[in-house]
Amino acid sequence: MKKKSFKKGYALFTAIILTGILVLIAYGTANLSIKQLLLTVNSADSHTTFYVADSGIECAMFWDIKNPNNPTISAFDISNSSGSVTCGGATVTTGSQTVLGQPSRVGGGGAGNRTSVFQVPVNSSCAIVYVTKNADNTTMIESRGYSSCAGVDRLERAIRITY
Repeated sequence: MKKKSFKKGYALFTAIILTGILVLIAYGTANLSIKQLLLTVNSADSHTTFYVADSGIECAMFWDIKNPNNPTISAFDISNSSGSVTCGGATVTTGSQTVLGQPSRVGGGGAGNRTSVFQVPVNSSCAIVYVTKNADNTTMIESRGYSSCAGVDRLERAIRITY
């Protein structure tokens, strides 16, 4: 009776195991690199959306405090039926934009609707700005910056101030 030798194929088995380990290491490294790249892109978009929101706040504060059209009254005053603002190169009046499915509002509205809402374009990004003139003579401005003006896959950053 012949003895069987189990030494054949040992090199092939070792090569397959080592190749599998190297493939797993390469996959893990590639996966980590892709996640780092996505994080970097989102970080840049996050900064952009914050600065867009800040631009919306600055524009609203300018038109609320300075109002070059009429320095004695805020562009967002609830009794000011002809309010208009120019931000990011676009002039906005009541009804001149559609913001989240509703017409824009700049001033007017009376005591029943104290909030003005409009959109500020900044390159391919935009900010949606809400200015609320409260009954206690305080003003709240909320600006939401978006990485793109359309679509559902976008980043949002918001800033709110009250004075």
